[in-house]
Amino acid sequence: MKLLVATTQTQGQRQNDFCWATPGEILHFGSECDREGIDGACGCRRSLSGLDSLKATTTMIVAEVEISENELRNRLRAHFVKDWGMDDAAATELARVGVVKLMDLGNAFETGDVLERRGSTIRLRRGRRC
Repeated sequence: MKLLVATTQTQGQRQNDFCWATPGEILHFGSECDREGIDGACGCRRSLSGLDSLKATTTMIVAEVEISENELRNRLRAHFVKDWGMDDAAATELARVGVVKLMDLGNAFETGDVLERRGSTIRLRRGRRC
C-alpha cells in the first residue's frame, strides 16, 4: 500500500528542517504541543513521527510499503498502548481512524512525491517529485 515514509530528500529547503526518523520507516501523526505554531521550536506541527524510531521528520516521501491494512492497524494500536499509555479500546479506535487517514494520504499523491507538513496540510515540497 502507498504510505508516507521518512526521507532526507529535500532536507534543507527550509531553515528549520530536521530528519531524526529513520529513512524509509512508516510515518504517522504524533502528538502536538498546545498553541505551537507551525514553525515553532518543537516542530510538532510541521513533522510526522516514525512508527519504529518514535522520532520525527519534516520531509516524507510516498512509497509502496509491503504491509497489510490489518498489520498497520495492529502496529499503530500497539504503539498507542505502549508508548502513549492508552487503554486498548481507545488505542484500537485511534488506530482504526489513523490507518484510514494514512491510506488516504498515500493515495492522494504519486509514489515518489516528496512532501511536507504545514499544520493540517500535507503538500508537495515546492512541486518536487523524486
